[in-house]
Amino acid sequence: MGKEEILRRFSDINNELNTMIDRNPRAAIERARSLVSDGILDQINIDMLKAGVLIDAGFITKDSPAVDEGIAILEKLFVKMPESGMIGYNLANGLSAKAKLLTYRYPDWYCLTSDSRRRERFLYQLLRDPAWIY
Repeated sequence: MGKEEILRRFSDINNELNTMIDRNPRAAIERARSLVSDGILDQINIDMLKAGVLIDAGFITKDSPAVDEGIAILEKLFVKMPESGMIGYNLANGLSAKAKLLTYRYPDWYCLTSDSRRRERFLYQLLRDPAWIY
């Protein structure tokens, strides 16, 4: 299997999922959950696609468990590949989405989300390091 075939398959699924997010984000969440390695894309690629959709569509639909599921996937990937800027960036976005979904009022929101927001800022800061792989 060549790199071009992998990139094409990833792009095709990514485009399908992004279209679903725009048209029916709940269906996009279910489609993402049903993704499995297909012999072209390995589990890491599937997990990247899945996590992004769970976070983005979960945020749009205010589905906090979907966002949490996406974050959990990225946390596992980040442990395996802490040098990956793409994973770090997506994880930071997930943490941001999670914080924004909390409906508490000031000052409770700041207290409840302080650790998550601190980690989010740390991950975004790491993106400035040219050693990170994008």
